[in-house]
Amino acid sequence: MTFTLHFSSDQACDVSISGGKGANLAILTQKDFPVPTGFIITVSGYQKWIPNDECIRAAIAQFDYENPGLLKTQANQLITELKDIPLPEELTHEVITCLNEYPADSCFSVRSSSNLEDLADAAFAGQHETFLNCRGEDEILARIKDCYLSLWSDRAVAYRQKQGFNQSHVSMAVVIQTMIACEVAGVGFSIDPVGGDLNRMIIDANYGLGESVVSGEGEIDHFVIERSTRQIVEQSIGEKKSKIIAVTTGTEEVRISKEESEAPCLSSNQLKEVADLMIQVEECYAFPQDIEWGFLN
Repeated sequence: MTFTLHFSSDQACDVSISGGKGANLAILTQKDFPVPTGFIITVSGYQKWIPNDECIRAAIAQFDYENPGLLKTQANQLITELKDIPLPEELTHEVITCLNEYPADSCFSVRSSSNLEDLADAAFAGQHETFLNCRGEDEILARIKDCYLSLWSDRAVAYRQKQGFNQSHVSMAVVIQTMIACEVAGVGFSIDPVGGDLNRMIIDANYGLGESVVSGEGEIDHFVIERSTRQIVEQSIGEKKSKIIAVTTGTEEVRISKEESEAPCLSSNQLKEVADLMIQVEECYAFPQDIEWGFLN
C-alpha cells in the first residue's frame, strides 16, 4: 500500500510520514502501551490530493497576518477552493481496504496529524480537526477531507505564523482509530505544565469522552498528584453539568445527575493508574509528556 500504514509499521513512527499524532500513536503501540487500534493515512495522501498547489501558494502570498478578520476571509476562500478537489481514487481504495479489516459496525475517530504537530515547541492543540464516532466509508472519507481542509483554517495559519513555521512546508496525515466509549476520560501531564514543579503531576477529567476536557468547555475535575507517592495533594471538583457520549450518529452532550456532578469522576485507584501510565510514557520518551487517557466500565 502507498497511502496507509498500520500503527504496527516501522515507517509509521516517522513524523514526516505520519504527522506528530500518528507517529506517537505508532511508537506507543509498538512499545505495548494500551492504544486503541488504527491506521494512518500518510502525508503522501495529502500531497496526492493536491498535485498542483498553485492555489495554496497564491493564498500564502496574500495572507494578511496583521488583520485577523481579513486573514479569516482569505483562509475561508482557500478552503472553498480546496473543497472542490475530490480525494484520489487510489487513496479512497486503500482506506476502504483498511476499514474492511474491522467489523462492519465499527466506529472510529478521524484525527488530524500535521507534520508540525506535537513538537516540543509547538503542540497545535485544537488547531486542527478531530471527528469522533464516525461510521461507514462515506462519512470517514468525508471527515478525512475535512481534516485536510482544517490545515488551512485561519487559526492554524495564524498559529504557524506565530511559531515561525514556513506555511509552504506544512502537510497533513490523518489517523483513523477505533473509538472507545469511555465512562471517564481526560488528559494528564507528567509534570506541572504551569508551575513547572517536577514533583507534581496534573490530571484533568470528566465523565464521558475526553472531548469535554480537551475542548476547555464546561467544568471538569482537576487533580494534583505527588509524583513519588501517587497521592492527591490538591483537587478541585468541578460542578460538572454534562458529559459527551458516543451515539449512533456521532456524539451527544447529555446532562448528568446532581450526585455525579458533585462527586469526583475518578477514584484514588484510577488516579494512581493514570499517574503510573504517565510515568511509563515519560520513561519511554525520556522527556516529560502529556497524554490522553480513558476508562471503560
